[in-house]
Amino acid sequence: MVPDTVWHYTRYSAFQSILTSQRLWATSVFKMEDKTEIHYGASLVKEALSELDATGELPKSKSLWFRNTKFVTSHIDNTFALSTSPRVDSDHQWKNYADRGQGVAFSLSTRSRLHDASPENGVRFHRSGPMAPGWYPIEYGWRNQVNMVKRAILDGPSFAAQGGKSARAINILLPLRTTLALLKHPYYSSEEEVRFLYSMDPSVADVLKRSDTGAPFVPLVSVKNEFPWSPQPLAISEVRLGEDFRGSKDEVRALLKKAGLDNCTISRAG
Repeated sequence: MVPDTVWHYTRYSAFQSILTSQRLWATSVFKMEDKTEIHYGASLVKEALSELDATGELPKSKSLWFRNTKFVTSHIDNTFALSTSPRVDSDHQWKNYADRGQGVAFSLSTRSRLHDASPENGVRFHRSGPMAPGWYPIEYGWRNQVNMVKRAILDGPSFAAQGGKSARAINILLPLRTTLALLKHPYYSSEEEVRFLYSMDPSVADVLKRSDTGAPFVPLVSVKNEFPWSPQPLAISEVRLGEDFRGSKDEVRALLKKAGLDNCTISRAG
């Protein structure tokens, strides 16, 4: 279940950049700083294949690509995620994502529509893969995860058949790459993470590089829900300052006003 409001924790410098550019950064799921996700995903694929072998649901001739771990891990990086939490004051989020309490958290409406942004903050249109862009809760239950991966593997051949010969090997992974983006190790279940996922066709993706980590990312803008879609201010209703935030409310309010968010509430953690 996705809540109506989620919180994105970040450093204050990143928050300033978000307000100034009116863009959010969706980072490649498998190029994030936490490398455990890709290894955990590979272990789920191995377990799913083992169970499919036992039941005979998937002929080995159709599962060869999934058994090549190097191929799988090198072709699932075109799903991008914006990570959020439903919790307004999470010690884990403040410590790990908001500069140890010196940063900020801001609310986002999950009813808002986000789209890939052009350099001029226009809206780009292109095929996005098997999963529609949107907000998705992370699954932490191991049994559910294996079942989800099995379904993605079984769906792979039908996607491969839709592409030309050169694209079939990559297309077979389309359901799997979006499914793996929804799964995290049970150890992290206390995060209750909710992600905005944007799965892009590699041939048309306008991917940039983050200046701080070098990770691939896609800039997203908020757009009106009715057609024709056009950019609008980000759907931020509240900004939460970290307990050790070193700036002032007046400074933050000035930034919000300049971004067209005059009615945004400002509060402090702790």
